[in-house]
Amino acid sequence: MKDMLKDFDINLAMLKKHTCQPFTADSDKGRGELYKKEVEQFKARISRFTFERIAFCNGLFSMLMPSELFGQPIVMGNLLLFQASKEKITLSIKVIESEQIVKIDQLQQDYVSQMRSSRQQTKIDISDARQAAFGTIYYFTAIHSMPGGALCDFIILFQGGKKMIFMDFNFEQKEYYFWKTILCKLSSTIEIEGGPQQ
Repeated sequence: MKDMLKDFDINLAMLKKHTCQPFTADSDKGRGELYKKEVEQFKARISRFTFERIAFCNGLFSMLMPSELFGQPIVMGNLLLFQASKEKITLSIKVIESEQIVKIDQLQQDYVSQMRSSRQQTKIDISDARQAAFGTIYYFTAIHSMPGGALCDFIILFQGGKKMIFMDFNFEQKEYYFWKTILCKLSSTIEIEGGPQQ
């Protein structure tokens, strides 16, 4: 996927934007070289993926995904759980019968409250939305402080007809910039119906 590799060329700006410390004339050179190296590692890693359009939930929706990332799901009630064999990332998908309009602010508050009730210190990092032909796609990232190290979630929410779809990608914090960059891009490829079925 050529567009995906092209997106990593602008990743320096994204990494600078989300760094904790401001960039200055004195620090730019050394830190810039560090980020360039990281971006090159990202490019090499992503070039090993084969991107295909995959349909989920009996064709309810499809999305461009690395074809080798997820195999057959584990079905747990109305939850589908995908575990990657070669990457440390999992995907859970939940579909709820609902015609209500997504209220992203309330959903985020409920999500953080739920995490904190299970003694996880959770904060929302980025939150955004994009328009698709079928409606609005919302996404946000959450970082959880846990005893064994921080975990991150990239959560995508959208309406498919009379259904609300939740996609939750979970990965380690050290993988945050890599998966956040990829998933921000891939969220724009969601379509209602179509594609090879999962």
